[in-house]
Amino acid sequence: RLTILEGGNVGIGSTNPSARLHVEDTSLGYNQAVFKAVGGGGSTVQIDGQGTVWTPRINLLNTNQGIERDGSNKLSIFAGEVRIKDKLDNQTAVFDNNNGRLGIGTTSPTVKLHVNSDTSDTVAIFKSSDSTARIQIQDDDTTNHIVSNNSTLSLGANNTTHNDNLNIKSDG
Repeated sequence: RLTILEGGNVGIGSTNPSARLHVEDTSLGYNQAVFKAVGGGGSTVQIDGQGTVWTPRINLLNTNQGIERDGSNKLSIFAGEVRIKDKLDNQTAVFDNNNGRLGIGTTSPTVKLHVNSDTSDTVAIFKSSDSTARIQIQDDDTTNHIVSNNSTLSLGANNTTHNDNLNIKSDG
């Protein structure tokens, strides 16, 4: 059923459209709207607006969740939890916004960054494109570093291969 109101609102499946385009499906199906491009190029749904103060937003009705782009071209996802899945519906990462936790390879992160490498013995790779790479570990009053420089691994308070650090050279 198609309805066009005097004010210009168009309803598909609705006799009282509340927006310029209002699509309603009461069949409990998953595809209320389908956009399909045949012959390459892909399908595009474009949200555009006018004026200087405008934030395009997709809201999931009655959930306080959605996606928006702010004025500085940053994309935000607002939800209690954001899950990233592959095409087979396997979750590869989750961000638990309620607790500020990021899980990679796990769906239930228990700390700020929780990485599960499954059966791989290599959990993470930190790589620098020059001769030095460092990881900083910090609490409320202490800062320490793990430093890889040329063929030396250095552990300690200095962010270089300093003599006060524990330095382990690859040649023994």
